Amino acid sequence: VTVPVMTLLGGDTPGELEGYGPIDPETARQLAGHAPSFTRILTHPFTGARLGADATTYRVPQDLKDAVRVRDGTCRHPGCNRLAVFCELDHTTPWSQGGKTSYGNLASLCKRHHMFKTEGYWHYQQPDPGTIIAISPLGETYLTTADPPPAPPAPAPPAPEIPPPF
Repeated sequence: VTVPVMTLLGGDTPGELEGYGPIDPETARQLAGHAPSFTRILTHPFTGARLGADATTYRVPQDLKDAVRVRDGTCRHPGCNRLAVFCELDHTTPWSQGGKTSYGNLASLCKRHHMFKTEGYWHYQQPDPGTIIAISPLGETYLTTADPPPAPPAPAPPAPEIPPPF
């Protein structure tokens, strides 16, 4: 059962029963009230894309993979231009050290740079989602930022008024 938190708090957005479809808010609240546990999933408020998952999930859901790859565009190692679609997703703070599977802790790294990180040659930090600080084996630091999403197109200028021919 998937239930929006605002529905649990009395809202009127329907829940969803997997394999069945939408269910009314009251039924969703009743089912959630009898659930032995919950899994919190953070989603984008407009698109519904999953942006984060509980620390109990190591595997990255497809919609979160897509969101990170779109944000990153390429491998996030300084100077690498391998397209993100061909990269591996890496937990910036490793899963084994308490890193979460979330938008702010994942980054695209090509196979080579992912291996350099895993082997301990390079270290990475992500103070904000999409902002990567790469630390070289010699201690040099490099800051890379994800390109911001494109701005919406500017509205077309109004057509000049042409007086009627009469």
